[in-house]
Amino acid sequence: MTVTDAPRGTHDEAAEPAGRRVAGGRRSSNGAPRSAAQATQGRSTSTRVIEHLAEIAGGRCSVDDAMIEAEPAPEVQEILVGLLMLFETLSYNEAVRKGLMRELEQSRADERQARLKAERAATTQARFLANMSHEIRTPLNGVLGMLELLQASPVTDEQRVSLGIAQRSGEHLLAVLNDILDLSKLDANQLNFKRERVDLHQLVRDVCEQFAPRAASRSVEVRAALPDTLPRWWTGDSLRVRQVLANLVANATKFTEQGSVTVSVRGVEGGDGPWARGLRVEVQDTGPGVAPALHGVLFDRFTQADASMTRKHGGTGLGLAISRELARGMGGELSLAGGSTSGACFVLELPMDVAPDELVEVAAPPESLPTRPPLRRFAVRALLVEDNLVNQLVAKQMLELLGCAVDVAADGRQGLERVSQGAYDVVFMDCQMPHMDGFVCTERIRAAGYRQLPVVALTALHGDEDAGRCRAAGMDEHLAKPVSVVDFQRVLRALVPHLERAAPSPER
Repeated sequence: MTVTDAPRGTHDEAAEPAGRRVAGGRRSSNGAPRSAAQATQGRSTSTRVIEHLAEIAGGRCSVDDAMIEAEPAPEVQEILVGLLMLFETLSYNEAVRKGLMRELEQSRADERQARLKAERAATTQARFLANMSHEIRTPLNGVLGMLELLQASPVTDEQRVSLGIAQRSGEHLLAVLNDILDLSKLDANQLNFKRERVDLHQLVRDVCEQFAPRAASRSVEVRAALPDTLPRWWTGDSLRVRQVLANLVANATKFTEQGSVTVSVRGVEGGDGPWARGLRVEVQDTGPGVAPALHGVLFDRFTQADASMTRKHGGTGLGLAISRELARGMGGELSLAGGSTSGACFVLELPMDVAPDELVEVAAPPESLPTRPPLRRFAVRALLVEDNLVNQLVAKQMLELLGCAVDVAADGRQGLERVSQGAYDVVFMDCQMPHMDGFVCTERIRAAGYRQLPVVALTALHGDEDAGRCRAAGMDEHLAKPVSVVDFQRVLRALVPHLERAAPSPER
């Protein structure tokens, strides 16, 4: 072993192989020599270890400012080279790990930002749709309401036909609006499904009755085929079952030029009893059917099987897509059976349960579907709180058609003042108004001691959460615009049945 003095600045690094250069010749950036401590300052421990191992493996090592030269034995040199490679690998892995950790932290930060951005976008979209719903439903309430009032007045047959066309056009516009709102709620996972008692017999008949008159004008019969053993009461979401069934029947009557549309109900096969696994509802028509090649896209959004039928009958291509998602949201399934020449048969399977203590009843469907019941009359003094002049006129005339005496307040402040001054039997309250909205007005009515006064929300807010907000404010019922005379009659019969007169209201 040789010990030599190695003053800084005299060591010939150029003559040394790159892999065997030692640390003693390091210099600072201005050319001044650096000590070992200065040379290693700022570098990681693994880097310093690797440098020292490289020096030892090359037979050189600096201690303080003295250079020790000694050629290690081959075995030692092999071990030192192995250690050198190990430490280089560990150093590389550590650098990779730190890089991955930085990328992971950045990815998490990006994910948080993306989630916040998506939440803000969803909130903005929900607010926009709610505002659009209100802005569209409010004038649509005026259009449909006036059309209904006109049809109840003395008109010629030709005028009645024209009014019917206008009424159906408005109803179609409302259906499109509802589809778009439902689609948005499905995307946002905001639809809630209830478990309540459902009168299945009445639900099926109501849906058939809804579409029977229009289908009859084209000589198409809409009928319900309910088995004698079908229980009457079930547990499920009445609103969503009705929505899906109505969509299927509407499609069937739209595409059937002649023949019939039949709604049949039976139990899902399997289980301990005929109704143990739920319901199977089939909507069969005698129309042209759907070609097998189109079955795969029939339930896609914004898709309709036949463009020529779209031009003839209209539609957004959302109805079946929404119906299937609603069926799946209730734990069921909606599918298509049948070929292209024997009509279309849509099958809705739902895992509904027979309501507790339900006895099997005979369906006994009537020979013909009932017509709209005659309007009743009510000895009621009603307060209408509504800021829109058109909706004031529509609601006032509809209530007067039912025999009610109606006072009008233009906003919540006036409504609260009217309640304190007069004796009213019921209040119909718009929710979105200037100065004081319907929610605050109702809360103050209740706080003032009017606990038993029925308050009915009359609003363009139509979602389940909106109905819940109305109930939380103290309202007894929720009517979503556009409303009809029948809607007012139903609410009055439920809230003030003691004020119903014996004689029905004469049709004008």
